[in-house]
Amino acid sequence: MSQLQNTYDIQRPTGVCAATGHELAPGETVYAALVDPPADDRSEEQRKANDKGELPMLRIDVSADAWEDNAFRPPYLFGFWRTEVPEPNEKKKLLVGDAAIQELMLSMEDATEDKQLAFRYVLALILLRKKLLRHDGIDRREQDDGPVQDHWQFTPKLDIGKGHFGKWNEDNKFEVLDPHITEDEISGVTEQLSQVLELDL
Repeated sequence: MSQLQNTYDIQRPTGVCAATGHELAPGETVYAALVDPPADDRSEEQRKANDKGELPMLRIDVSADAWEDNAFRPPYLFGFWRTEVPEPNEKKKLLVGDAAIQELMLSMEDATEDKQLAFRYVLALILLRKKLLRHDGIDRREQDDGPVQDHWQFTPKLDIGKGHFGKWNEDNKFEVLDPHITEDEISGVTEQLSQVLELDL
């Protein structure tokens, strides 16, 4: 799975709604979307590769109205989470907190690409290590035209904001496909995620 060598190099917010073009106000609820368009669909500036020669993923923000009421979804959507536009002089926060990590992971429920599957799996491992997910077992499924797949079964916290002291949400169990990546690959992707998304690990 060579895709795991990619760095998830995500740009900072632009402050403008990608759907309407209006400036996003401090305190406004927005959806932060990660998109991964091919080179031909990027601007000249966006075609600049990182230090490994790879095209970085792009972050775009969409107002809650455009996302929820008008069902706007950007092309080449990789994953998304909901957040608020910070105040101009607000103390710097994590780019992605625990609740957003979970929302980003869940938004990729229907992922099929190797890079998305690996991304989602590592996010689940991060939440598991933080004791914000409970591992309930592994469901092994035989495929008609492929290898056996392992689906990890998880139970999330009812209120992730309470940290690992909160109750378990027994009504919203979910599963994450194990892409069978190596320990070294997991460590590498986790390090990349912690640097780019500024995760509190």
